[in-house]
Amino acid sequence: MPQALLLASGGLESTAVAVLKRPSVLLFVDHGQPNKRQEAISVTALAEFLKAELIVRKITPALAVFPDGYVPARNWLLASLGTHEAVALGLREVWFGFMAPSPFPDTTQEWVNKVNAVLAAEGLPVKVAAPLLNAHPVEILKQLIRSCPQELIREALKASCLKAKDYPCTKRSPCPKCAERLTWLHLASRLNREIG
Repeated sequence: MPQALLLASGGLESTAVAVLKRPSVLLFVDHGQPNKRQEAISVTALAEFLKAELIVRKITPALAVFPDGYVPARNWLLASLGTHEAVALGLREVWFGFMAPSPFPDTTQEWVNKVNAVLAAEGLPVKVAAPLLNAHPVEILKQLIRSCPQELIREALKASCLKAKDYPCTKRSPCPKCAERLTWLHLASRLNREIG
């Protein structure tokens, strides 16, 4: 296993990074997110599947969530917490589960580079990375479908929902994350069937 810490929400993106890249430590942060119960279930199952160490931290008070699901400065906070834990554990990398495209400004390579510039300026021996950021989501999910139990993927999908309900939150008007993931999974499943 790579000596890296993954900031794991238990959602589809962090599950894909965990299964495909195999970090040694998963860090789950309860920051008052609406779906924290399902995220905790999913990330616990993920840690058990990987036989990885799971660290759980809670932030109070809860962070504010905008209607579109964006939480201002959340990833800065997570990068800071992840860096703190990584340094304490002697790890050199902190991974995010970002996958493109994303509507949020703090899930880009440019943002990752800015965080690394701050860490370097502080003389910290840790770098932040998003190992699957430049890979196509459908290709990632094709690999994920082949690499882990389907139940793990179902739990990750439930944890990804912005409405904090069973996945998909509703077929008539799903949240943006459920709509996007339904499309990705449909394509990935179809391609896996076609190539066997």
